[in-house]
Amino acid sequence: MANISVEAYDGAGLRVYWDNTSCCNTYVQENYIYFEGNHAFFRALLMQLIYFAGNDFNLPTGSHVHYDESLGHRYLGPELVIEVIPDEESAMDLDTSEPLIIHVDVPSNLNKLFESWNAKAEVIVTYDLGIYLLANRQGLMFIATALLFLLENNNAQIFIPSKDECLDGWRGQGLAFSLIDNV
Repeated sequence: MANISVEAYDGAGLRVYWDNTSCCNTYVQENYIYFEGNHAFFRALLMQLIYFAGNDFNLPTGSHVHYDESLGHRYLGPELVIEVIPDEESAMDLDTSEPLIIHVDVPSNLNKLFESWNAKAEVIVTYDLGIYLLANRQGLMFIATALLFLLENNNAQIFIPSKDECLDGWRGQGLAFSLIDNV
């Protein structure tokens, strides 16, 4: 199990996680959106997903961040927009003075990762002049868990199948994450 600390949303603006050493190349091929990145990129993406998942109760509808070349970093390829689908039924007040500690169970293998898919998870992945990743808390945590598995096991690649291949609640294209030191 990993304990990951992220900032609580304080209403003053969304936190964008990025590291100056991050590099990523994104592209679309057939039914998959590919992310080829270094450790710093996948760690930043992991933190962004957990930030949204941990704060989903308090984020305004439509909260999203953009990852693209305008960040001034080494991000190549189509823009990535990550948007949280808030769980409005479970809204609660968070103490924004303290960081959120999110517990993530890291699976021992890929089969266990896919077994962890939650029936309440929703993920929408589309490509139309940009990559759009919309997900609720459970969907964000599933992708974050996949990224943590990738980083902790130094896996070369992880594929999350598209809607046509297996996961109920997953709509759109699949995701492929490739850990590459020299992007």
